Amino acid sequence: MNNTYKGADLSFGHQLTRGGGEGSPEHLHGLVDFCIENVGRDCTILELGCFQGASTRVFSQFCKKVITVDVNFNLINKESMPQNVEYIQCSSLNLAKVLESEKIFYDVLYVDTVHTEDHCSKELNSLYKYCKAEPKIIAGHDYHFSGIRKAIESFFGRSPDKVYSDYSWVYKQQ
Repeated sequence: MNNTYKGADLSFGHQLTRGGGEGSPEHLHGLVDFCIENVGRDCTILELGCFQGASTRVFSQFCKKVITVDVNFNLINKESMPQNVEYIQCSSLNLAKVLESEKIFYDVLYVDTVHTEDHCSKELNSLYKYCKAEPKIIAGHDYHFSGIRKAIESFFGRSPDKVYSDYSWVYKQQ
């Protein structure tokens, strides 16, 4: 089995899943495609929800820094993670306070936490303004969940610019 996809190292894909998904490198192909099309080498990704760190590992190969946020990191082995990963342990709904106090901004927001319309809407409303990139790149996982779909289409007023094979979605906003 091939552990690379379009140059990305997915050798950890057998060991880690994304939100209870399949444990194989192939389940990460959509995320790699998203990164190739939307993530620059000098950018900072703010990742909401890391579970076991599969998406974190993919992001780290494409950007300068990944700031991953989760309520706990019990399922992630920080010692084995790439050096360009930073951790903030808190609820994504309290994250705006941390970003404000620490003067943290990001280039790409990737939302993958609680899959309800209310939660996702609150995340978008509180964190959108901390995106410094032009265009703003706001993305996430699990577009096939109705709560996610409703929240993002309501926030942006339209369907995503693109949905990938792993149900990652992206909006580019001027």
